[in-house]
Amino acid sequence: MESRGVLFLIFGWMGLVIVMVIITHELKCPRCGKRFYVKGLSFWQMATKCIHCGTPKYADVNADRTEVHQ
Repeated sequence: MESRGVLFLIFGWMGLVIVMVIITHELKCPRCGKRFYVKGLSFWQMATKCIHCGTPKYADVNADRTEVHQ
């Protein structure tokens, strides 16, 4: 009975990881509209900025670009 619980946990975790990889692969950048983590054949899930336009990961895309931050 114990091994069924462990197997359920393992396969559940594997399923969750697969779903999260698919979701992050398909995420689009709000500024340029291209995939945030994918460029050609490269897929870098740990990127901190858009691979295409360089928008930071948690940037406010509605902020005025000419505004000077001090």
